[in-house]
Amino acid sequence: MLANKRTIWAVVADGARAHILEHVEGQTGWRAVFAHDFAAPARAHTSQAMSDRQGRAFDSTGSARHALQPRTDWQRQTKRVFASQVAEALNEAARDEAFQDLVLVAPAKALGDLRAQLGKAAKAKLVLERTGEFTHLAEHALSAELDRIVTPA
Repeated sequence: MLANKRTIWAVVADGARAHILEHVEGQTGWRAVFAHDFAAPARAHTSQAMSDRQGRAFDSTGSARHALQPRTDWQRQTKRVFASQVAEALNEAARDEAFQDLVLVAPAKALGDLRAQLGKAAKAKLVLERTGEFTHLAEHALSAELDRIVTPA
């Protein structure tokens, strides 16, 4: 009977892109799990996302007016939604036992957003977190960087 080989999934993400790669014990390198990167909704500046002008407020004397700041940072909100989409894919794969170990590599805020959205099964498989920005790397360079970060068992 053949023993199952240990599979590591590595997620290299930022607020708008995520690469999910896997390494199977006994094989060399990393391969993309999904043919396409995840894609966040079109980026828009906060001012462009607002439907109308900012509100105005008067100071206590009523002589000066000030613009009110929007209560929602739409760019930040878009990044959180994107992180939840990536995390949902990881949660589903963890429930399906697609991998045994999970590695997250992302800038600090994106890493926090991803971690916050992981379900119990995915969190149980999380073995390594690293802050860094590597989504811009070509697949071969990304594979080499992951080899440096993760020492496959």
